[in-house]
Amino acid sequence: VREVIVATEGFEADLGPGWVVTSDNLEAFVGRWLGWGHDSDFSLAMRGDFGGLAPALNEAVWPVDLSGLTGARLSFWLAAGDKEQPFDGQFDGSYPADGIAISRDGITWHPIFQTPTDFDWVFKPFEVDLAAAAAAAGLALGPNFQIKFQQFSPEGQAGQRYWDHIILIGVVAAVQEDWYGFTLEAGQPATLVATHQDR
Repeated sequence: VREVIVATEGFEADLGPGWVVTSDNLEAFVGRWLGWGHDSDFSLAMRGDFGGLAPALNEAVWPVDLSGLTGARLSFWLAAGDKEQPFDGQFDGSYPADGIAISRDGITWHPIFQTPTDFDWVFKPFEVDLAAAAAAAGLALGPNFQIKFQQFSPEGQAGQRYWDHIILIGVVAAVQEDWYGFTLEAGQPATLVATHQDR
């Protein structure tokens, strides 16, 4: 087997094609942020209502194509400082929590990463075995796979989370190659025929 980088996002430019960001609070913010990142001045920021007047759920969905992969890993850097809001299992649509969830239809989501709280505003690296998480959720790797990053601030809190240097690493089966060799004497004729046989 061999590993390949399927997709990467460092937020150095506008969000790549396909990203969909939403918030249910007009006073909150979700999107590319200039001013703080893991190894640059940019990241994906999710910030709650700074007035603390209403709860805020920020979501960023990243569609990826995992066709032909036998495995996949998701690595990223994350900084936060607010109180953790946990998932409560599989959900449809949206759920007020902090972390990452995956889906094949964009309707039913399966949490795969619950953000811890011991950050103190320091970027830290994380990695999720995406293939194992998908298998546990009964999802096959393939096209139209969706990864949702999210952050929730309850009423009275103005939570913040910053995601950066997201890399999707795929595992593919190595291509089997057959090599044959022979030696001919000078002037000795030879006939070669190439055929293909399904295995």
